[in-house]
Amino acid sequence: ILQYYAQDTGCKLLITAPQHQEVMRKISKTTSTNLYVIEEGLQKFAGLNTTTPEDLRGKLPSDFKENSNALILYTSGTTGNPKGVVLSHKNLLVQTNTLLQAWKWSSEDVILHTLPLHHVHGTVNALFCPLQIGARTIMLPKFSTEEVWSHLLGTNETLSNVDVSVFMAVPTIYSKLIDYYEKNLKGKKRRR
Repeated sequence: ILQYYAQDTGCKLLITAPQHQEVMRKISKTTSTNLYVIEEGLQKFAGLNTTTPEDLRGKLPSDFKENSNALILYTSGTTGNPKGVVLSHKNLLVQTNTLLQAWKWSSEDVILHTLPLHHVHGTVNALFCPLQIGARTIMLPKFSTEEVWSHLLGTNETLSNVDVSVFMAVPTIYSKLIDYYEKNLKGKKRRR
């Protein structure tokens, strides 16, 4: 399916992590697309100066068009090949501004992100909103009920001092979290 996306969009560059480079290298060769493998983790960027939205105001190129394409998300393909849905910069800005206001996001928020990034919910609602407001995002490499609970309860060994203030999911995830809680956490005392 990734090869289909690369061909359908006419993308020029694939960016991947080392653990996915074998698959992506095949797609790169088949589609004649350049491949860039991120060799180091994002920790190397942790010491860089942060940029706030205010720092960027007025710095867009003069030919920037708010109705220009920003993102392509694909449908599930239930009636054939998945279809690319193009969202403009204005689409994304209106959506995120509306959600930031309705949900009262602030730069002090910390979201535990567990949603797939190939859906609007995971990309726009749960990633772009915190990025736009300057909130902190904790992203898990893959979904784990135990790890999600450790973050929500503040017992995660790596980030025990970080209080998650925003969590959103889909019914399947909530169901798995409830099942895990009933089997493993209900009635147990916690550190907090």
